[in-house]
Amino acid sequence: MRVTKVLAVVVALLALAAGCGSGTSSSKASSTTTPGTGGKVADVPGVGTGVTDGEIKLGVSLIDYKCIPKAALDTVYVNQPQAYNAYIDNINANGGINGRKVVPVFKFICPLQPAAAVQACTALTDDSKVFAVVGTMFDPTGDAQLCVTKQHKTILITDMLTQDTINMKQL
Repeated sequence: MRVTKVLAVVVALLALAAGCGSGTSSSKASSTTTPGTGGKVADVPGVGTGVTDGEIKLGVSLIDYKCIPKAALDTVYVNQPQAYNAYIDNINANGGINGRKVVPVFKFICPLQPAAAVQACTALTDDSKVFAVVGTMFDPTGDAQLCVTKQHKTILITDMLTQDTINMKQL
């Protein structure tokens, strides 16, 4: 199943990222806080955006099938959040990643509206400040993928990427 492959790669990348830093810093001035977190450190310096001492935020991009005419569909992935949550819950039940709980942030995208994918990029990276984005980030223009990777320097694990999109340079 495609979700299994994507999550296996995500787990490996998150484990690698979580292990890259100790979660502590000698310079407290370099850490940032986010309003509404009660003064809790929002990012662990040296580890990355979306990683705190206790959690790793994972953006999950899902297809919004409600916006697609039923006659145009031959396959529908049902229960998308539940499928991702099954894996994430298992990871968390077994100690998380380097002691950090994986916290999913779900975003549904209508593949018929390319601007929706770019809006999802902004919502996940700017608003939710996720460490990585997984799932189907469909945008035939490549703008959403570049928004995540080049503009926001965020890991993107998705399908349907072409080599041309991977090679694009941000203007």
